[in-house]
Amino acid sequence: MSAFNVAKFGGTSVANFEAMSRCAEIIENNPQTRLVVSSACSGVTNILVELANGVKDEARRAELISKLRDIHTDIMSKLNDVSSIEARVDALIEKVATLSEAACIAATPKLTDHLWPVASECPRTSLLV
Repeated sequence: MSAFNVAKFGGTSVANFEAMSRCAEIIENNPQTRLVVSSACSGVTNILVELANGVKDEARRAELISKLRDIHTDIMSKLNDVSSIEARVDALIEKVATLSEAACIAATPKLTDHLWPVASECPRTSLLV
C-alpha cells in the first residue's frame, strides 16, 4: 500500500477566505494528500455551543445567528461563483436558527447532535467551490 497524507484543517486555519486559500494551496502542492478533513471556521463552534445550550434572549440568539451568517457570507463574497452553494449555506443557517429556538424550550443531547454537523458543513461547502 502506498503512503498518503491526510490534511486536517479547522479553527483559524479555515477562519476566512484567505486562510482557506492557504489550505487549498497546501492540498494542491502535496500530491500525496488523498483525504481532506475540515472542521468549523474559527468562532463557529463557540456559537453553536451557546445556541445548543438554549439562548432564551431573542436578541442574543439573533446576534449569534447573524455572526454565523456573517462568517460564511464573508467567505462566499470572495468566491467567483457561489450559485451552487449559497442556497445550501442559507438553508444550513436557517436550520441552526430553528434548532436554536427548540433549544430554548429544551436543550437535549439529541438536539445538540443535530447542530454539530452544521459546524463543519458550511466551511466544507465553501472549500469545495
